[in-house]
Amino acid sequence: MIKLEVVARRFAVGSFIKRHPELEKPKDQPPHRFHRLVREFFLKTTGGKFLNSKGEILVEGLDPLKGEEDPIIINPFEGEWKLFHSKKPTWDASANLNRTIEDYQVIPESDIVTVRDRIRMMDDILRKVFLVLEGAWNTMGLHLIDLKIEFGIDPLGNLVVADVIDNDSWRLRDPNWQELSKEAFRQGEKLTEVEQKYGIVATLVEQIRIPKQALVIWTGSDKDEPPKAPLCHGIDVVNVVLSGHKTTKACLEKLGELIRDYPYGGVIIVKVGRSNGLGPIIASHTSWPVIAIPATLKEFPEDIWSSIRMPSSVPLLTAWPEENAIIAAQNILAVKNPVLYMKMREQIEKLEE
Repeated sequence: MIKLEVVARRFAVGSFIKRHPELEKPKDQPPHRFHRLVREFFLKTTGGKFLNSKGEILVEGLDPLKGEEDPIIINPFEGEWKLFHSKKPTWDASANLNRTIEDYQVIPESDIVTVRDRIRMMDDILRKVFLVLEGAWNTMGLHLIDLKIEFGIDPLGNLVVADVIDNDSWRLRDPNWQELSKEAFRQGEKLTEVEQKYGIVATLVEQIRIPKQALVIWTGSDKDEPPKAPLCHGIDVVNVVLSGHKTTKACLEKLGELIRDYPYGGVIIVKVGRSNGLGPIIASHTSWPVIAIPATLKEFPEDIWSSIRMPSSVPLLTAWPEENAIIAAQNILAVKNPVLYMKMREQIEKLEE
């Protein structure tokens, strides 16, 4: 086990608010939301001491009565870790515990993987784990506030999540921002109420799943090269070649088969050249989102009007270039798919680093 607690935060609550009181909101308002996840590393201590795997004391003298245990590491990507009080603002002089520890004294290194690499891997895995869970709880209208996990090294030297992830690992709130996790116990709620909330979460966890959905790439002719869609668990990429103008009945029959085979729904991308009859026909006969890619836009810019000027009750969308159509479809599918949500959200958050 690596003696660190690694935390991801979507909302500013708990000890974070104590370190950043400027972000505190009135109790009748939702907490401050971070557009990009905040990730933090805390050193695990016992009795005010940190011992390495050999039992050597590397940090001592932290006073549990003053809340100095499990200090926050100001910058885990520096070789020398500065330890600060986890519940005091950094601008408070007393927050600096005046103790340091080297990263390699906490995280084992090898001939293949450096300590710094493992820190980056922990940060990356933490983000992925949080985003998958956030996506799953989003499907039920719940707010994942934050998450704490621990890591370890397996016998083969691989970095792994070495923790039970349950209702003690996170703060989870219902649509009305009422606490459903262990935080309710910490706040002094009656044990009967806490037990009831744990039962609710246990029941909801059993409903977490990755639904089978379709990303349909529909072209009107073999001459239209279909856009490439990356694979993702739970998403079937279905290629269809049928002309809306010439085989209208066959198109509607195929649409019916897709709706039958994918009750969790899907998104249809149509890529056509000249007058776009396919997109409007499909869009007017399904509640699935339909996105058109005007294949001949560069050679014949006027062709795009057949994908834009739609009659009433024909909700056809148009995207260009085709990569944006794929991303738009994935964003729609990610509303129900936690794994795809993680992939899409991760790309957005990394853009801001």
